[in-house]
Amino acid sequence: MENNKCLHDNCHLDVYDGENKCIFHCEKTKDNGWIIDEEASYVDSKWNSKKVQDFWRKYSDKQNVKFPNNSLVPPFYSYKNFQEKDKNITLNLSNCKILDDFNIDENKMGVKFSLYIYKSIFYGKLSLFNFFNKSNHQTDIHLEETIHHGNIEFSSTSIDNVWIENITVNTLRLGIGDGKSHNQYENIFISNDNDKYKIENLNVKNTNVANGFILKNTVVNSLDCSNSSFRGKVEISNSVIKKYASFENTVFKQVADFYNTTFYQNNFINTLFEDTTSFIESKFYDNVDFKYTVFEKLVIFRKAIFEKSINLEDSIIKGEANFLNMTSRDREINIANKETARIIKHSFDKVGNTIEANKYFAYEMKKEMESISIKDDLNKKIMLNLNYWISDFGQSWIRPLSIILVVAVLHTLLIYGIDNKNFQIINSSNPMYNSLKWIVDFANNLAYNILPFKKSLIHGQEFISLIFLIIYSTLIYNFIVAVKRVTKR
Repeated sequence: MENNKCLHDNCHLDVYDGENKCIFHCEKTKDNGWIIDEEASYVDSKWNSKKVQDFWRKYSDKQNVKFPNNSLVPPFYSYKNFQEKDKNITLNLSNCKILDDFNIDENKMGVKFSLYIYKSIFYGKLSLFNFFNKSNHQTDIHLEETIHHGNIEFSSTSIDNVWIENITVNTLRLGIGDGKSHNQYENIFISNDNDKYKIENLNVKNTNVANGFILKNTVVNSLDCSNSSFRGKVEISNSVIKKYASFENTVFKQVADFYNTTFYQNNFINTLFEDTTSFIESKFYDNVDFKYTVFEKLVIFRKAIFEKSINLEDSIIKGEANFLNMTSRDREINIANKETARIIKHSFDKVGNTIEANKYFAYEMKKEMESISIKDDLNKKIMLNLNYWISDFGQSWIRPLSIILVVAVLHTLLIYGIDNKNFQIINSSNPMYNSLKWIVDFANNLAYNILPFKKSLIHGQEFISLIFLIIYSTLIYNFIVAVKRVTKR
């Protein structure tokens, strides 16, 4: 019995016009009557119009479609083969299985071209190449609840709207990797709010986006937006970039919002933010270095979490900055260098937040202490270390108070020991006794003659009293400063 079913794998459609495959999977060549004249300049002269019309009538079945030569090309898919009144091409795939590569190549038609794909499975690659719509008609690409075993690649394209929601794909490449040209988009929306779907790698490299770019509720391994320009609002929110995110040499013309997005490795080198930039509640699991990055207007790091360090030394912040409640897993945030601490401290000083400014002053001093060696400046090294150990540069009032109590106990024990002659190690018969007594008397007289402290010194113990008085004064001063810094607003 003759087989009337398509021989293509997993296809159960009827064969077409004497072929051994259906109208979708059969070859479209001159030998089988699809092409009339390969050299023809006009569409209608090149292709067999009857077969083309049959193809589009069958297209509504949309099961396991194989397009001619694995590509969509203008000669075969001229809008003249559609309803003339619509003047557009809309490919609508729903609940389909595309067994081979699905390519749209060299589409230069002056009509609206839209691709809507819903709940379909692609076993090959989905590609859009050299797509430039020269007219003013809108071009939309819409993928929803699709599964891709191959990658999605758009290259050298100009598209109005890209809407991608709940898809599974290894690599979604909306940008070009060669750096020689740029893809053009009006709006890009990407959201994966269903755990069933996953985008492994998202590439928007070397791309110009005229209006909005939205990436929401999405988990990706990598996000590459380097060498791109976003002229509209960018929203990358409630998302996770698990391995690497790059915004190197990228320009954000309008608001850039990274709300509650988690970055593991990141690259913000030479990035330009021309409008408000927000990293509110963002999480960074690796060192963050905004090297040669420019913030023209307000930048907000409110409640951002930095598991390692933040470095603003080589960044330029021209507008206001908000660093309130930045934290890390260890609670004490890791500031990369003293210039970063100074920048953050200055931002709090400008708005009168003295408590937070004092906290970052302490960070600044710690980095200063770490950067100075004994050989460079011994005096400064000693003073910074003393200030750190006594009060953590004014951040701890408990530490100087505790030291005061400990010193008071030691002072009391020392006085008690001296009064009871417990520390007399040389008796009067020793030849060194007179020399040592002269030195002690001289030191006591010297201390007694320092007028501001005269009334506070114990007779016969003037020098020791002076030493402890200086220690007490230093500790009390640090205690008062710390209390004021904790309570002052």
